[in-house]
Amino acid sequence: EVRLLKSPSKVHLHLTASIAEVMGTTPTGKIVESFWYLAKQPLVASLPQWLDTHFPNVDVEIEISTNLALTLLRRRLGQPTPFITTGGFETWANLNLPVHQNLQTLRPQRTPSLLESDLIFGLGERVRADGSVEKELSEQEINYVVSKLQLGEHKAAAIGFLNSGRNPSNEQRLQQALTDKGILVYASHEMNSAHGEQPRWWTSIVDAYLYDALISVLSEVDSNLKARHHSTTLTVKCGNGEVKKLEDVRPTETFFGLQRRLTELCPSNNLVYFGFDEFFSISDAKLRATYQSEFGELIAHGPHSEPLVIQPTEILELSAWDIPSFTGTEIGHEPGPMMYGRNLKPCLLDLIFEAGRWPNPLRFPEVNYLPDEKRVTEALHTLSHDAVIDGTVGSDEVGSSLLAAAIEEISFDLNRFPKKADCFGALAPLMQKLLKERYKNLAIKSSTGSHLATKEAR
Repeated sequence: EVRLLKSPSKVHLHLTASIAEVMGTTPTGKIVESFWYLAKQPLVASLPQWLDTHFPNVDVEIEISTNLALTLLRRRLGQPTPFITTGGFETWANLNLPVHQNLQTLRPQRTPSLLESDLIFGLGERVRADGSVEKELSEQEINYVVSKLQLGEHKAAAIGFLNSGRNPSNEQRLQQALTDKGILVYASHEMNSAHGEQPRWWTSIVDAYLYDALISVLSEVDSNLKARHHSTTLTVKCGNGEVKKLEDVRPTETFFGLQRRLTELCPSNNLVYFGFDEFFSISDAKLRATYQSEFGELIAHGPHSEPLVIQPTEILELSAWDIPSFTGTEIGHEPGPMMYGRNLKPCLLDLIFEAGRWPNPLRFPEVNYLPDEKRVTEALHTLSHDAVIDGTVGSDEVGSSLLAAAIEEISFDLNRFPKKADCFGALAPLMQKLLKERYKNLAIKSSTGSHLATKEAR
């Protein structure tokens, strides 16, 4: 076997729920980049073929950034999670969930919990606030929990004992017993004790909830690569800047891996990202230790990013005033925009497609795109027919008028950056052209427009 390089070639992969983007520099110095629609081109098949083509007989290190964990959490696609806590505090985590209504209401409701009542176990242990052990965890209770979790065939569990940040001895004994039986345990004492009980407990719960769904995807990619490319290693970019092996990473550590990578590529306070599935900006590159989720504060390090006012797959619907508006509902890429020939409601990407502005290089080869814009146009006409219209917009101008309004909103959102904003993402060149009349401060930071490009390549 001939080796072309002594040191591994670096390949960057960004993975979302529906789309994968990959980029690397070949041994000859050529930048190669591809993106795949995973519903049609599974990563386990596409990535090895791509490596065979561009990196034959070369040691390759693949660094992954992914928002998959956050997507799974928002869509509640994790696994039922056993939570073991101090007896008497079984309901405490749920009692502190935030109220999810933004407006005043006579019937406030808390965010629905990830926890199921029959999977919450309260054990007779107690650690005082000063760290002294008032009651040690008994072997009988340890054996009881182990047998329950084995019976349910749970792969991961969360432990949150009171004051474990001061003295983790009880948590550690239970964690060791469960680990010995092949159950992965996320324990609250493993996080900085400066954070309160609630953030540490809920971070452990979320990690256990997401573990199987996230790690199973990444493990399948890893095992498939090793079967075909024995010299390939897979690592994960974390929000705090660390790059970890797959077996060492916690799901919450991956939340802001992409944002961290962007700030490393271009350490400025003005960053904008236009990806296939999300638009966001970063106005402060400093790392934050927590993330405000719908379950309250989680411990997740990374630069703080703000979603732009309109997202790429956000659909148009009639507002409360019977005006076509982007109302915050995102369809994602499964089933996907109307231009894929699947959905019935137009989104921002459909408006760009209907205006004839969607470039061929951004088309996924395996997707059966609509042959023309007529179906999207008809949907926009139906939407406008049901709307309150003042008669100033003709039927043939509905799509262009809505697209212009959307671009105006995005440009207004970007005006928080009075100076130049560094722009990344697969859709960056497209959005720069659409925004150039209203916001001229976008500077694309790589030849391909990708956030994956290395500093050397740029």
